[in-house]
Amino acid sequence: MRSMDSYITNPDGSRGLSVPRRFTRMLDDPSTITTDIVSAVKLYAHMAINYKNSQNIESQLEALMYQMDSSNRVK
Repeated sequence: MRSMDSYITNPDGSRGLSVPRRFTRMLDDPSTITTDIVSAVKLYAHMAINYKNSQNIESQLEALMYQMDSSNRVK
């Protein structure tokens, strides 16, 4: 049995079943699709770790950039 969330209401009030088309477009290179779930999950985990590490040092890098900016130096 399908959940009620999968139904949409048509303009005439009747129920209809629809597949959302949000965030869909043709792929530039369809050969990039993989069925290797292990590699896909490893790459996703690597990306998440990189993002987390980047967020951890972002304020330090911004402070360093501020210090290196010549317009902020006292002459």
